[in-house]
Amino acid sequence: MVGNNNDAKVTPIGDTLIGTLITPKIYKIDLNKDGTDDIEFEAIILQGPSTVQKPQSKVKSLHSDIQILGYINSDTIFIHQDTLISGNSPVNVYYRTFHSCYRNFSLDSIYNVNNVFKIIHLSNGGVIETKDQFFSNSSILEATESTTGQVVGQNNDTTFFSAFINKNDCFSFPLNQEKYIGIKFRNTNKLGWIKLNLLEKHKVYLIESALQK
Repeated sequence: MVGNNNDAKVTPIGDTLIGTLITPKIYKIDLNKDGTDDIEFEAIILQGPSTVQKPQSKVKSLHSDIQILGYINSDTIFIHQDTLISGNSPVNVYYRTFHSCYRNFSLDSIYNVNNVFKIIHLSNGGVIETKDQFFSNSSILEATESTTGQVVGQNNDTTFFSAFINKNDCFSFPLNQEKYIGIKFRNTNKLGWIKLNLLEKHKVYLIESALQK
């Protein structure tokens, strides 16, 4: 049972990982104190075209013996294309392409299907068992909708743009809530957790780690 200190040895962390522009901030955790880091958190603000900033955070297992509670989901990405005209003189014409994990419009077609690892986040008192699904993998906790674009042509007072909008928000780690990520050591079947609070998309407050006694 996560959060039950009688079942596990708890190590306080109390550090906040704040991602900065372009260069990721990294925090590594050695859960069993054997000198080898097991879990890594990364926070960053990615720089997109036209100064668009995209904050995100990610967690990953650092070796095959450490696994994270979660599941493999077949994510379907849909595509939608349209044209938006704005202004009178000058005129801007946008040729837009949307990629999203759901249909925005009934005629949206399937762009591709990918198998993606998703974390199961737990609340205090949640139960994890060795028979649950654990994976040595990585997962973005929270990302931002991204938009990119560029000028593709000009005709008198009309400017033509191509724009690409990515909306992949079908899975989101809760913001401003204390949650637990379940952990398992594959070789020993020892269970544990990491308690955290995702304050913002690029800001992770790491509260504690724990491992079965």
